[in-house]
Amino acid sequence: VFMKKRNILSAVISAAVIFAVLVSSAGLFTAFADEAQEPAADLSYAEHLFDSSFVHTIDVRITDSDWKDLLDHPTDKTKYCVEVVIDGETVSDVSFATKGNASLNSVASMRNTDRYSFKINFGKYVDGQTYRGLDKINLNNSYLDATYMKDYMTYEIFKAAGVPAQLTSYCVLSINGEELGLYLVIEDGDDSYLERTNEGKGTLYKPETYEDAGANAISAINTIKGLGVKIELDKKDVDEKRK
Repeated sequence: VFMKKRNILSAVISAAVIFAVLVSSAGLFTAFADEAQEPAADLSYAEHLFDSSFVHTIDVRITDSDWKDLLDHPTDKTKYCVEVVIDGETVSDVSFATKGNASLNSVASMRNTDRYSFKINFGKYVDGQTYRGLDKINLNNSYLDATYMKDYMTYEIFKAAGVPAQLTSYCVLSINGEELGLYLVIEDGDDSYLERTNEGKGTLYKPETYEDAGANAISAINTIKGLGVKIELDKKDVDEKRK
C-alpha cells in the first residue's frame, strides 16, 4: 500500500513538474513572440486624405506677414511654421513652403496668379509628428494641365500595373479661409511612402539638376545631371524616426 501511494505521489509530482514546465515554456514563447512582433505603423492617411471618392479641403493658417513674404519671394522656398486643417482635423506647427523648379519659376514670372505648388512637412518642427502616419505631402497646382488629370492618371496607371506609386487625391486649398482653387494632393516619396510600399526598406532616387533650372520645361530637362540618392532606409530607421 505504501509503495502504491508513493507511486501515485510520484506521478502527481511528475505531472505537476511537466505542467509547470509547459506553462513556463508557453510564457517564455509568448514573451519572445511579443518582443519580436513590432507594432504596426499608423498609415491610416491612405484611407483618409487619399480617399479619392470626394474632394478634400485643406486650409493653411499662416500669419499675414509670412504669407506676404512668401508671395514677395516665392523662389526662395522659405519654410514657414503654420497650422493646417485637413477635412476639419487640425495639425499645428507644420512646415509650409513653395515647391518646384521650372514650374515655380514659371508661376513666379506670371503677374496674374499666386497659385504656386506647395510642400507640407508635418514633422519639420515637431519631431516625429505626422498626419495619420504621413510625414509630407505635395500640393500640385497643375498649371500646365487644364484637365487636372494627367498626373493623377499617370499614378493610377502605375498602380493598375502593380508598380508601387505615390497616392493621390484632390483638394480645395485655402489660405486663411480664402480659396486658392483645386489642387492635386500627392504623397511625398519619403519615409511614409517607403513604410507603406516596402515595409520601410529601400532606396529612393531623385533627379539632380544644376543650379539654374531655368523658367521652362526644356531648360529644366537640359539641366538634369543624373540621379542622386534621396533617402535610403531600413525598417529600423523608420521606426526610430517615429518614436
